[in-house]
Amino acid sequence: MRVFLVDDQTMFRQGVKSLLERAGSFLVSGESTTVFQALGLMRDRGTDVVVLDTRHGGMREMPSAVATLKEAFPKISVLVVSRHLDPVTVRETLAAGADGFLPKTADSNELFRALRLVNEGGYFIHTDILGWVVDEFRKGRRDPAPEENLSERDKRLIELVSEGMNNKEISEALFVSVSTVKNDLRTLFHCFRVSDRTKLVVEAMNRGVLNALSHRRESNAS
Repeated sequence: MRVFLVDDQTMFRQGVKSLLERAGSFLVSGESTTVFQALGLMRDRGTDVVVLDTRHGGMREMPSAVATLKEAFPKISVLVVSRHLDPVTVRETLAAGADGFLPKTADSNELFRALRLVNEGGYFIHTDILGWVVDEFRKGRRDPAPEENLSERDKRLIELVSEGMNNKEISEALFVSVSTVKNDLRTLFHCFRVSDRTKLVVEAMNRGVLNALSHRRESNAS
């Protein structure tokens, strides 16, 4: 199995590399301190699994780092190994495509098991983290669907976004400030659990918000 290491701590990379090489069934195909460095190196070297931590300059958000790797190399597996994990990060990183989570306090046998599992197409979540995942899942089940709490202005804002309007154009259409538009968009991103305008529109369409608005406009016009 070919493993690429991404971590800004040289001693950690050296330690993991030594463990993997002594195990005999792993090959460290490369290492880097940032995801951006990894992208260039991985194009020239075969990689099956990336061991990732992102507590370094240039890309501090784990979900963004995972999404970047998955977009560039859809077939690789990403195992997050970090001491800086929290429930929200775990949830969002899983949504971005992470295949496993392991705390840096885990022992070598757990690392080997996690690598083999994600390389075979499975998912590995360490027991110390699994409780967070379950709690976040339960919390998500209790949260009301975002479309249930939309105000009329929220719905109109989504509609204007879907029509390709920029913030200034939307502010003029709604008779509010550009700052208000930006704040409302951030709130909608959070409610729909998306990161940009395109994903907001797609999610709104999936939930029937835009379809309902279009139908209402057509009915009123007739």
